[in-house]
Amino acid sequence: MGAAVGRMEARAPAPLTAPAKVEAQVRRRPAATPVIQVQGDVVGVAPGASGMLRVHVDGQLVQQVAATADGFAIDVPASTSGMITLEYVQPGIHFVSPLGSYASLARMAGADGRLTRDDCECTRISAFSTALQHATETMLGRPARNDGEFRNAVRQAGGNLGSSATVLVRLAADPTLLPPSHDTGLALLRDRPAFVEYLSSTYYTLLNDESAALDLIPAAEMDAAGLPERFALVGPLLDVGRPTPTTALVVEHEGDALRMHAPSGSLGVSYLGHADGDALVMVPDGEIALVNPHHRCPGPGQLWTERHWKATGTVLQRQWASDGMEIWRVTSESEVSFPDCPYLEGYVERWTQFMPAFDLARTGLLTDARRFHGERALPIFCSTAGQHNGVPMGDCGYAVHRFARNGSGEILELGHKVDDDFQPIQAHGRLPFAWTMGTDGAMHVQAGEERTRYWVLDGGDRTALGVVHVSDAERETGYASLAGYSPMIRVGVTDTYGARTVPGAWGYATFDAITTPTIDSGASEVRILRDTSGRSVTWEAGYTGIVERWTTAWGRLYSTRYSRPTCLAPSSECRPEVVRYFRPLARVGDRIHGIEEMYSPGGTDIDGNVLPPAVYSRPQFHERREMPEGVEADGATRPYTGHRTLPPAGSKRGGEQSAGLLRAD
Repeated sequence: MGAAVGRMEARAPAPLTAPAKVEAQVRRRPAATPVIQVQGDVVGVAPGASGMLRVHVDGQLVQQVAATADGFAIDVPASTSGMITLEYVQPGIHFVSPLGSYASLARMAGADGRLTRDDCECTRISAFSTALQHATETMLGRPARNDGEFRNAVRQAGGNLGSSATVLVRLAADPTLLPPSHDTGLALLRDRPAFVEYLSSTYYTLLNDESAALDLIPAAEMDAAGLPERFALVGPLLDVGRPTPTTALVVEHEGDALRMHAPSGSLGVSYLGHADGDALVMVPDGEIALVNPHHRCPGPGQLWTERHWKATGTVLQRQWASDGMEIWRVTSESEVSFPDCPYLEGYVERWTQFMPAFDLARTGLLTDARRFHGERALPIFCSTAGQHNGVPMGDCGYAVHRFARNGSGEILELGHKVDDDFQPIQAHGRLPFAWTMGTDGAMHVQAGEERTRYWVLDGGDRTALGVVHVSDAERETGYASLAGYSPMIRVGVTDTYGARTVPGAWGYATFDAITTPTIDSGASEVRILRDTSGRSVTWEAGYTGIVERWTTAWGRLYSTRYSRPTCLAPSSECRPEVVRYFRPLARVGDRIHGIEEMYSPGGTDIDGNVLPPAVYSRPQFHERREMPEGVEADGATRPYTGHRTLPPAGSKRGGEQSAGLLRAD
């Protein structure tokens, strides 16, 4: 686990001058780079099937042989550059496996020059390996140029792998499902508009019950005794260089068992488990259940009934292992029942996702106390037992932590940034904490009852670093924990936003991070256009949508969405529906990292009393983009259209970073 670092071969410099006298010159051939023999198999095709096996380097065919799916051997010619892929083709099926660079293959093959599944799961050509190659090409818009770029693309594409692999499994099993215009599942996947049309015309039946299709792809072998002391499985990222929040699981040894800290969907309950063959079988260490009282019951005279959901377990399997990179399959299972409606039968839900794995012991170089000294924005956790159905722990926001060198610290500016009328106010709440570097290599922060551990996994853009975190505490109901991945923002500037710096076209991290499984790369055209009059609109693919009014206070940005798009200020007819607060913390070029808080009406309690505004807090960045064509330079936009449309199929993200830097007003 953990990312391996590629090595470049050193070359001796050529002499600057020729020798004064040369009696004789002996030409020596450079040492031959050995041919690597790849030995593997193909899964997902009929036993004994035969086809053509091909080796490509940077897309160029360099070797091909006839082969059977049950087992093959093929030589990879010596190469010092280029990314190598292995392809298997037979009528109706085209599978690919990314092998990596020649240097990577040589490291894994070792002295005997043979690469087998004991060295790399990449020697097994399957629907999963094909989905992996396709997903990385989709994210990059082209094949990866080196091992590092491939690994980063894998981390971006994780959310697409399951759906892509499902499509390939089912079309390989029954090629008659293919439309006449495409002869393999991979050809259909690569033709995005045709694939979208195919899914729509077949009512997305190809993607039904993905877990059942993915079960047909064998998992990689796993030696449970060789598992790291603790490791993290991390969900898909927007960009390794621009970290944004995503899901994460952390598994660590606890005596003879394993404990898994899960994200917020676990309701603060961790899992305990053990190794069972090639899998880790985890079960909740407490009840994880929800009740929806407003589910429709089809029976006569009964309109509504309760829907009960209960998590029953999670199975972790290693799916891919290649030169320091691992991808795990996470299959979660839950039960759904309708105890008060005899007309509805209960059922079992299964959901599978693929997540890259990282040995947290290898984060030591980045997880250094000096990286935390000063002011750093990090997530905070607290007891939510009185707020969310008795859930013992929740994500309670994102705030600046001030780390003193003596092991003490404070969390700053806690509290609402708007009053009950949704007008800007300042918050002065503080919470002390103590910190220390733990023997597990993590930064430990004890704030109240909650202990949070942070491992710095990614260097990000040096201002925002990607951290894996686990928060835990002992509650009256038992042990509670939550895991995740978030940026840690180094506070570098204050009062960035003023009247002269706000107008223009801006991309938001939360829009860029939206992905559509299988059919989209996750790139976003959404931009927020702010003009000098204090008006902002959401723009996408030529259409404007949500209208807000913006203002600044104390260097912070406040954007208010009213009940009517023509409203300029609160009144009896103009009610604030959402206020988006943004505190800038640091900037990198045209990117401003900060804390976003979204406020909405809190409703009333059972006695009719008006509750304070509800708030949701998260890290965010604003990034200046090019102004869309036809929009004035000051951000003036066409009239409000009253609706928002999605960009056309195949559209790409618009707006590169402009050359100008943001400056304080």
